[in-house]
Amino acid sequence: MGHLGVPRSHPDYFSIKLVNYILGAGGFSSRLMNRVRSDLGLTYGIRSSFHCRRAPGPFLISTFTPAANTAAVVKEITTVVQEVRDAGVAESELAEAQSYHVGHFPLGLETSRGIGNQVISMDLYGLGRDYLKGYCDQIRNVTLKTSAQAAREHLQPENLVTLVMGPAAQCADALRELGPLQIIDEN
Repeated sequence: MGHLGVPRSHPDYFSIKLVNYILGAGGFSSRLMNRVRSDLGLTYGIRSSFHCRRAPGPFLISTFTPAANTAAVVKEITTVVQEVRDAGVAESELAEAQSYHVGHFPLGLETSRGIGNQVISMDLYGLGRDYLKGYCDQIRNVTLKTSAQAAREHLQPENLVTLVMGPAAQCADALRELGPLQIIDEN
């Protein structure tokens, strides 16, 4: 599932990064993992990602489930995205996301490759030479207000496009109840 995201240069980048961590990039602490796996037992794994590039890249949510559960998973994903968009995130979730990103940041600079990747990104996206120095401050400066604004603006459950791969006979009828459906048979 997904929709168009934002470019790396977008001023909401750090807020989006933290909201996405809370939504689905944060593994077992994420909302999607808690709801779809832990609470409902509909998948073993689920994650979300914003691919921020020079031009807007995709926002994606990926998972897997038995065909019979497909429509339920699609519905729950849409519901969770809607909840984060409408209600924002909790203070404790934001603090945990900030702590993770600030703590994880130095690990990306431990090797020549990691440093090289950062330098290339700084040049490619025009981030400036002081980007690395200010990274942790940018993460810490995200507030509940700025994260809520970013969620409202950049999470678009009404624009999610869903691609399902699997046996249509087992999931198509339930998926049709959620909206228009196109089946592509590649036998």
